[in-house]
Amino acid sequence: MKIKKDVSVLGLQPEIVVALLVASSVYHQHGAELVVTSGVEGKHGNHSHHYKGLAVDLRIRDIRREVLEKIINDLMVSLGDQYQVVVEANHIHCEFDPA
Repeated sequence: MKIKKDVSVLGLQPEIVVALLVASSVYHQHGAELVVTSGVEGKHGNHSHHYKGLAVDLRIRDIRREVLEKIINDLMVSLGDQYQVVVEANHIHCEFDPA
């Protein structure tokens, strides 16, 4: 796992750290490198889970479409219903949201 320069992980909650460990394993299983592109910093919506330390963004560039689909599916299955895995234009947004 790599963390992009200028990404802040200070304040990430244990629930999202667990998600990063799972994501690292899933990416590795599919021959891809996990790069965290956003943690608690950056510009997000006013009520974003990023600001609470409960969300991260994961890089998807350089991952072939068919591999990306497998990664997304495996992340959703492995993390379960307490997590949201959302594919954005240039990243996967992963957040802990048990509600």
